[in-house]
Amino acid sequence: MNTEAIKELKRLAEAARGWPMDQVQQTPDDLEAGVACVGCADEDGSFSEVMSIDTGLYFAEEQAINLANFYAAANQAAIKWLIAQLEAAQAELAAIRALEPAGWFKPSLVDWRGNPVRWDQLVHGHGTPLYALPEQK
Repeated sequence: MNTEAIKELKRLAEAARGWPMDQVQQTPDDLEAGVACVGCADEDGSFSEVMSIDTGLYFAEEQAINLANFYAAANQAAIKWLIAQLEAAQAELAAIRALEPAGWFKPSLVDWRGNPVRWDQLVHGHGTPLYALPEQK
């Protein structure tokens, strides 16, 4: 996911304000049909449906509740919180990187005697610097 996609997700979450969708309901008839509903509880405690998930059309009746629970969990408040956490982590990382002039700041390491070791001094058993090794997949 790139920066533009995150901005768009944030915009969509803001646009969904006022539509609480954090609860799920599934009646026994809904369960048999492969339907689950996402919505919210009104002030009187009754359920107000905003979205109906129908997996019965795809012969996957048991999956309706899983999708409904996911959509309820991925509500506007949750998305906004996750984006705020991401932005805070990105700001913290930028501040940490600014501390190291070369821009490749890494946490401190120590050898077996407790002496500091720089990342660029670490070598693999064959003399290849660790930062030059290909990533394992």
